[in-house]
Amino acid sequence: MQKTEVELLTFAQMSKRVGLGRSAVYQRIKDGVFPRPVSLGPHCVRWRSDAITAWIDAQTTLRSEERRVGKECT
Repeated sequence: MQKTEVELLTFAQMSKRVGLGRSAVYQRIKDGVFPRPVSLGPHCVRWRSDAITAWIDAQTTLRSEERRVGKECT
């Protein structure tokens, strides 16, 4: 099994991938529905690329299931 390389993403890199701004990201972290950043120092945080990819995959799966369930109800 091949292990994927994990990158540490800056806020800008992570934000570009998920399409969310600063306040939306931090509100979702507070709500417990978005990956927390890794602290690298007093004023330095990064997001694990594998955690962001998993979050995106979960959102995609969730939306697909919502559309499928919605079609069954109509």
